[in-house]
Amino acid sequence: NVERRYKHFVWLYERLKSKYSCVCVPPLPDKSHASKYGESFVEKRREKLQAWINRVAQHPILSQDKLSLSHFLTCPPGDMKAWKMGKRKAEKDDFVGATFFKLISPDVPCPRSSDQDIERFGTFISDFNKVLKKNIDTS
Repeated sequence: NVERRYKHFVWLYERLKSKYSCVCVPPLPDKSHASKYGESFVEKRREKLQAWINRVAQHPILSQDKLSLSHFLTCPPGDMKAWKMGKRKAEKDDFVGATFFKLISPDVPCPRSSDQDIERFGTFISDFNKVLKKNIDTS
């Protein structure tokens, strides 16, 4: 168990969403303010955040994150200097958004037919939308 404040979970969630923009990052549980300091509230929030971090840790892609997730899980609680250093390092990650694919297959070239495949798919989507609109209009 690692003690973290809710804002640390928000930071991790935002980092993962930013880095893995084409991966569905599990939504973070809401920060509810109702009976904020009641013992049952604190325990329920802890359980929800524990379930969330377990989902992230079991995710086939997110669990492999070597910067943000690793820092979140391993930084000693209370060591603000270490937290800030790791946070800065994670926020300077070069592999954010679509560039994270370079981590998966940096040496694999795009197939020569990829432009044609994308164009054919675009045509398919356009035709599909026309048929869908026609069906909606007639129903």
